[in-house]
Amino acid sequence: MTKRILSCFLAILFCALCLAGCAGEDDGVPEGMYSATKKGEPFILYVPGDWSDNCDSGISSATIMTSGAFVSARKCVLDKPTLDKYVEDTVEQYRKIYKDADFNSVEISSKESLNKKTAIKNHFTFKEVKKDDSGNTTTVNRTVIQYYAQYGKDSVILLSFYCPTDRYEDYEDDITRMKTEFVILENAKDNNDKVVDEDTPKGMKNASFEGGEYAFYVPESWKTDMSDKMTEATSKNGKCNVTVTCFVPSFEMTVGEYFELCEAQYKTDLGGTYERLEDETAKVHINTVTAAEDEKNATTFVYKLTIEENTYKLSQTIFYYNGVFYSITYTALSEKDFDDNLADLNKMIKNCRFK
Repeated sequence: MTKRILSCFLAILFCALCLAGCAGEDDGVPEGMYSATKKGEPFILYVPGDWSDNCDSGISSATIMTSGAFVSARKCVLDKPTLDKYVEDTVEQYRKIYKDADFNSVEISSKESLNKKTAIKNHFTFKEVKKDDSGNTTTVNRTVIQYYAQYGKDSVILLSFYCPTDRYEDYEDDITRMKTEFVILENAKDNNDKVVDEDTPKGMKNASFEGGEYAFYVPESWKTDMSDKMTEATSKNGKCNVTVTCFVPSFEMTVGEYFELCEAQYKTDLGGTYERLEDETAKVHINTVTAAEDEKNATTFVYKLTIEENTYKLSQTIFYYNGVFYSITYTALSEKDFDDNLADLNKMIKNCRFK
């Protein structure tokens, strides 16, 4: 449940915030398109040339920044007996997340295909309320179209399109072409779940992908998932997980100001279900610099999210390095689960370093 909430909801928020580039494959590119795919994915996401790549959000994705439209693709763990049950469960969670946002299930169809694989289509709408710096609010109707295809025995490939409802007709041809040109690679290799290097601390394993700026380690008992090049790991009992995401700012801001940006988005999308737990932030050390004055160079914010009967406790540690904000987000199903794995989190933060 924890992982699904992050995958289905927070990933959308991070995609909306993170607008930076990534490199993709070049061979066999359809005319007028390019690849917005993280290296090593079991698929290729081709997008029109006027879409801006957004892969530094941690997900293969692209966006039209002026309207907020975006497309993303990722591989997820199939944690249900069948693909139908997986989609059914995911749709129900969307229903809960957007219950106060006029969620409307337009269509769920099992008669679809994605690169010749049987796929399930999920089409829904909801209302997004945005507040500007003056406190004025605007409501935007959003349309989401998703395609779920099973990949191997225990994985799902998810292709998602997201745009303002009143602009859907403008992007309909783009959406159709991106789906048509989407490529699923049959012989892609899964990531090694027990990766270590010469710098890996004892009792831990590497949870960061090759080519990234940082090295992030988790306890050996945690299950890692780097299939979409976003550092992600889940505790042994499955009740906690941790992710690392990044954000390239378009103007200068502090760590506190960046969290205010995140917090405003949480409040907008979650309303009264968001609750900040600490008035003062905790300063922690991450191996980013060596100067004595920067010894406590990261800040941790703790808060709760309530969705239906479930309350999640989260810790978001933010730090700035080489022009990029990084967030280590730790999510637990309950306060007890949060406390039970807090020592592991502290160990992860302490050993995070840059290459």
